[in-house]
Amino acid sequence: MKKILIVDDSYVARLYLESLLEGQGYALAQAEDGQVALEMMEYEPPHAMIIDLLMPRMTGLQLLEALQDYKNRPEVIVVSADIQESTRQRCQELGAKAFLSKPVMQGELLKKVNQLFNS
Repeated sequence: MKKILIVDDSYVARLYLESLLEGQGYALAQAEDGQVALEMMEYEPPHAMIIDLLMPRMTGLQLLEALQDYKNRPEVIVVSADIQESTRQRCQELGAKAFLSKPVMQGELLKKVNQLFNS
């Protein structure tokens, strides 16, 4: 079973994203920021991550930078209210496979997640 780690400082946002993915056959986990996500990767690495950009302690961009050093790097989808083209481009440069604007729609999210696992 593919594991997806949802990384967002908003508990409500994490629950919302989890609800969009429930029943799709994925194992789901949550982290409240990039630092916690990295700690979780040490003992239970996910196959994919859905990350927000604006978080305390370690932002989504900092997390993407930190993931550069991982051999078994998970696939990443970024979800953010920041829709600037420069932000999207930086995320892609750091290895994000997709960028979705908040609020995320279920159809969009499922399409991107399925593309990650079927490519």
